[in-house]
Amino acid sequence: MQHVLPGLEILNEILLGLLDVYAPVTIVHKHSRKHYAPWLTSNTRYLMGLRDKAFKDFKKTSSSAKWLYYKQLRNLCNTVVKAEKRAFFNYTFQNSNASHMWKELKKANIYNKIPNNIPEHLHNVNEMNTYFLNSVPRLATSTELNEFYVENMHPDLVCIIFQYQSIDEPYLRGDFHIIFARYTMMYLFL
Repeated sequence: MQHVLPGLEILNEILLGLLDVYAPVTIVHKHSRKHYAPWLTSNTRYLMGLRDKAFKDFKKTSSSAKWLYYKQLRNLCNTVVKAEKRAFFNYTFQNSNASHMWKELKKANIYNKIPNNIPEHLHNVNEMNTYFLNSVPRLATSTELNEFYVENMHPDLVCIIFQYQSIDEPYLRGDFHIIFARYTMMYLFL
C-alpha cells in the first residue's frame, strides 16, 4: 500500500495541473446584465426588485389585491425607466460630440448599422416608375368642369391647383433627410 501512495499523489498533481490549465475555476455572477443600460440607477433597480417580488407573491396566492399592487409597481417601473432613459440620453447628447453620441447609441442597441441590401427585383428604378405610372388609370379631365369649379369657389378659400412637377435627386434627398431625422427623434424618445 505504501508504494501506491506516491504514484497516486503524482497522478493527482498531474490531473489537477491539467484541470487548472484547461478548465480553470472561474467566478460566474448569477445576476450579470446582458444589456447595456447605464440609465438604470440603484433606486430603479430596487423598484424593479419590488415589482418582481410582487409578481412572485401574486403567483403564489392569485389574490386580486396582489395583482393590483403588481400592476401599479409595473406601471411605475415602466414610467421611471422611460424617464431615466430620456434624461440620460438628453444629458449625453447635450454634453458630448457626435462620435460619442453614436457610440452610446450603438452600445444601447438603439442604432445598428444595417447593410443596405436592396432585393434584386427592386434594382431597376425606371421599371418601378413605369409600373406605378401605368397602374393609375388616366383621368379624362374636362377643362370646362375645372373652370367651373375655379370660378364658383367660395371667396375665402385659397385656390391651389394641383399640378405635376418634375423633381431632382437633391430635392428628394432633402425630404428623405427630414423624414429620417423626425423618425429617429421619435424613436429615441418613445
